[in-house]
Amino acid sequence: MADTTVYAVINNLAGALGSPRGPYYVGDRGVVFGIDSALDLVVVLTTDGGATWDATPDAVEAGSVTKFNCWFDQETVGLTGDLVHFVIMDDAANSIRYANYDISAGAWSSVVEIQGTVAVTANAGDNVCHITRARSGRLEAGYAVDAVASGAEESTDVGATWTAIANPYEASARDRMQGLYCNTGADADAANLFHDASA
Repeated sequence: MADTTVYAVINNLAGALGSPRGPYYVGDRGVVFGIDSALDLVVVLTTDGGATWDATPDAVEAGSVTKFNCWFDQETVGLTGDLVHFVIMDDAANSIRYANYDISAGAWSSVVEIQGTVAVTANAGDNVCHITRARSGRLEAGYAVDAVASGAEESTDVGATWTAIANPYEASARDRMQGLYCNTGADADAANLFHDASA
């Protein structure tokens, strides 16, 4: 089987930037997300199960994305939605932001600021972030910038508004965290897989 090019302009620092992510599918419609050479967060779409991919990706955040992470509704057991939820670290705006992408509609939501007072750096390796969705629909997002700043927030209205919650990050450089689904018996619970770099 021959290789199929999804997108040829993904940034050469893709691993450090947190991209690409996917593919995520709803029927034959699939998406892959990444940061391109201009530091835009883009989506590449297929409508034929991956045989061909859109040559003109659609960007949601332009020119200053240094890290992102995402969570597809259907990664959470019991959820059947078509949204992919994003936490985005923007170093030009010194902002942690949220957006979602509707796979069925092929459309980005508006971008919402989660936290606007974080000194995000242009060095991708200094920035980490995570996002997950609980069975209740509650979103949890978190971020850390080297050993300078970190925090976590939750949203119960699909990302429209965010409220600070207990910070799961330690005050240590380059700790890593991945949001996870978990079944504790409480539908609003989520879990974080934590790599303690200082241990």
